[in-house]
Order: sequence, then C-alpha cells, then structure tokens
Amino acid sequence: MKIYGDSRVVLSRGGPTMHLSVDHKNELARIKISGGRVNDYNGLHVVGVLATSKSISDRQLKPYIIAKPKVIVNKRDDVAEFMILATNGLWDVISNDLECQVVRKCIDG
Repeated sequence: MKIYGDSRVVLSRGGPTMHLSVDHKNELARIKISGGRVNDYNGLHVVGVLATSKSISDRQLKPYIIAKPKVIVNKRDDVAEFMILATNGLWDVISNDLECQVVRKCIDG
C-alpha cells in the first residue's frame, strides 16, 4: 500500500536532470502513528475521505494530514532549460530523464 501526497520537482539543464525535491514514501506510517487510518476503495483515502495526505483546506482531518510545505531554494543559472512540477501520479510511471525528453521535444516542436 502506497500513499505519498507530495509532488516532485525536476530541473532540466540541457541534458542532465536535477531532482530538486525529496519524495516522501512514508506517509502511510506517519498517518498511522498520528492515530489516523487509510482506507483502500477505488484508491487510498485518509480516514476514508481524502485521497492525498497533504492538504491546505481540510482542517477537520488534522493531525492526519499536514499542510506545511517543505521548501528548497535553489539559484537558477543560465544552463537551466525548464522545470517540471508534477504529482507522484506522473513520476510513478515515468522517469525524470524521460519526462524531460518529452518536454524538450514539445518545446522544440
């Protein structure tokens, strides 16, 4: 059973990619430790309601969900082409490098 709740940020730098975020793979354990539960029906749902473990507006589900973002600041340089911000739904099925190749082809036409 996997429940993540985070997005991944990848920066393309003319070929090599930089992973700018940290994937959180332990959300299920964090939710259980805080006294919550995750139900599995047509996908995973925190307390049977919410399909993500990070949310800003669902205060009634505290402390099982959290809204505090983890922020990493990086200085952009001239080599940077583009940045991709996507949820684990994309990154579960495609690699950072392949997604950057797809975006690069779209930009190049």
